[in-house]
Amino acid sequence: MQRAKCGRFLIPILAGLALGAGCRSSGEADRAGQEPAATGLGRVVPGSATPVQAEPRLDWAEIGPLEYLALLQERQTGVGRSLELNGAPVTLPPFVTIWEPPPEGWLAPRHVDALLAVAASTEPCAGTVSSLSSVLPRESSSVGREALFLVEGYRRGRYPPALSSVDAIVPSLGETRAWWRRQRGESP
Repeated sequence: MQRAKCGRFLIPILAGLALGAGCRSSGEADRAGQEPAATGLGRVVPGSATPVQAEPRLDWAEIGPLEYLALLQERQTGVGRSLELNGAPVTLPPFVTIWEPPPEGWLAPRHVDALLAVAASTEPCAGTVSSLSSVLPRESSSVGREALFLVEGYRRGRYPPALSSVDAIVPSLGETRAWWRRQRGESP
């Protein structure tokens, strides 16, 4: 009878991550006279208006790719998330967590031209992070980057195409436009 070997490695790794992150337990926070931790990521910085918490799930039937891009623009003006790691306060930039991917066909050819029209924009906006990601973004994204991330999702047949739009390597605007011209049968 064979036993799975991953269990004996997974538990020490998870325990090491929890200890290495310097996160306080809710009991430690209570003893320090503070509110308990809002999440396993760290304790909420006292006086912070926005703890790290789960976002509501997006209703993909009610929001298309262009509306999603507008949502990311709106979220940029929101307050970043503050927490404490290893005794130091950290403020994360705004981002939207994708808990469930949109249905097949959510990104369609009809969206690509509109997304490419704004892909050169450097206007700051919130980034996109998959709920599967173990890394949170340290910087904001831009409307152009998110538009290219959406187009890359169409190209790969899934959105999001990577765990984080901020950290993903996405093709340049020129490469993406050339790809789109080829897809439409146009000459370069």
